[in-house]
Amino acid sequence: MATTAQSPYLSTEQVRAHFGGVSRIWVARAIRTHGFPPPLKFGDRSQRGRAFYSLAAIEGSERIQAANDNTRVA
Repeated sequence: MATTAQSPYLSTEQVRAHFGGVSRIWVARAIRTHGFPPPLKFGDRSQRGRAFYSLAAIEGSERIQAANDNTRVA
């Protein structure tokens, strides 16, 4: 049985799929208004580079959000 190591970075498309096929605008709004971790840019700045999101940062953000949801009074 072969094990495949998971990449520590996700592309925008992988992030969208992770959250159930959300739009690019949803991701941008989550960064701007909900403290979602912004992407890291790799590559030539003149080419805008490729955006990748840290999987560890996303998982940390999800834990914080879950903790906040659990402490909210109904």
